[in-house]
Amino acid sequence: MDVDLKSPLFKKGVKAMKYDLKDKHVMIEHSKTGEKVQIKIGYSWTVFFFGSFVFLFRLDWVAFIISTLILTALYQIFPALYNSSYYPVSLMWALYAFFYNGSYLKRALKGNWVPADATSRNRLYEKGYVKTHCYELEPKEEN
Repeated sequence: MDVDLKSPLFKKGVKAMKYDLKDKHVMIEHSKTGEKVQIKIGYSWTVFFFGSFVFLFRLDWVAFIISTLILTALYQIFPALYNSSYYPVSLMWALYAFFYNGSYLKRALKGNWVPADATSRNRLYEKGYVKTHCYELEPKEEN
């Protein structure tokens, strides 16, 4: 995908970037270990279908504890949920899926994770996750 050079995010002399990330994905890198992870920005279908198992697989203990507390509170407030079908719990996961990827990404960026490339940094800037964007400048020719 080519970047629109007429976009206000780019200055004159900027070379168009090519990348293989999907439009709604960013690549972040751990600043100490160099490990790279691709994260989707937007709705989390995995949370919708698999619920709290996603938090366990990603080792996201904060989200796991929050979701467990929310479910426990719902079951205490509405004891009929124990005897009902899975629909109320599915509704909770459908709503939480709207917010999970964004909150996971914010917590990662507050930790030791940084955008892995200029494309990811620009996407995160456009969505408001980072405060500065990155220009991919043309390499200087040496004589």
